[in-house]
Amino acid sequence: MIKEKAIGVKNQMIKLVIFDLDGTIFDAYEAVWKSLNYAFAQFGYPLITLAQVKRSVGHGERNLLAHFVAEKDIESVQKVYREYGAERFLDSVTLLPHAKETLLWLKAQGIRTGVASNRPGWSARMVLGVLKIADLFDQIVCGDEVLQMKPNPEAIFKILSAVKIDPGETVFVGDMDLDIQTGKNAGVKTFAVATGSSFKEELAEAKPDYLAEGLSELKQYIIA
Repeated sequence: MIKEKAIGVKNQMIKLVIFDLDGTIFDAYEAVWKSLNYAFAQFGYPLITLAQVKRSVGHGERNLLAHFVAEKDIESVQKVYREYGAERFLDSVTLLPHAKETLLWLKAQGIRTGVASNRPGWSARMVLGVLKIADLFDQIVCGDEVLQMKPNPEAIFKILSAVKIDPGETVFVGDMDLDIQTGKNAGVKTFAVATGSSFKEELAEAKPDYLAEGLSELKQYIIA
């Protein structure tokens, strides 16, 4: 068992790092895009672009579908999307640069790790399993496991409660202005990465504690 310790971050002690998933830990945009278009085609809906997908994800699966599908069709389209997506995710999802090495480094330092994602639990755990990194997280809380999804801080609060760590000892890492707002709502530090859905200018406007090009900068932020 790794002995828990903390590393100073600007006079704070960081014991826990919580991550968003899509656009932060892995790139699943192509898999989502292919799966959505397959489902849309079955129901006669117009096909969408990869850019549209990238700008629409992050608010939960049902909200994603609601951007493009009539309310009466959401459940039917969702069923086809999930069935087709289960295979596409095995082929198309990739880890973002420095994701696994960052998680391994955090573990080596005794820093706890968690996931707070609006992605459904079945999907999040499937992808993490495919990428062989599920065991690198101490806690995983997804959009269908809370009453209110991000930017409500409920997922972060559930993780904090489970591991018994204070908000002041925690950093939340995400790729969207939504994630920054979630972290602020939870009272934790926020580390934004420009690797996902939000443009860098949008992230800057949300005023994270740190804005990075990617996860490679997280280690230096922690030990600074």
